[in-house]
Amino acid sequence: MAIEAERVTVTDTAVALNDGIDDHIHGYSVLVTNRAATTSIDLGPSGVTSGAGVELKAGESISLDLTGGDVIYAVAPALETPRVDVLRVGV
Repeated sequence: MAIEAERVTVTDTAVALNDGIDDHIHGYSVLVTNRAATTSIDLGPSGVTSGAGVELKAGESISLDLTGGDVIYAVAPALETPRVDVLRVGV
């Protein structure tokens, strides 16, 4: 089982939180944690915009089960740069 961790700075331009490569037979899980003190981010596809995705509030986490080719993007409000921790675990 492969385990990868990364810290990503999110800006007002959508940034990929994983690479979409599935080197595991049954996919993998991604845990995304918004480490910001007050700033919410939005999660979604490559075209996600601030206020139009799935909101992840400051301090919250979300776990997602993904398959090959799935890529999750994050975006922050203008002039904000929250840090997001991403943990990927192969299954």
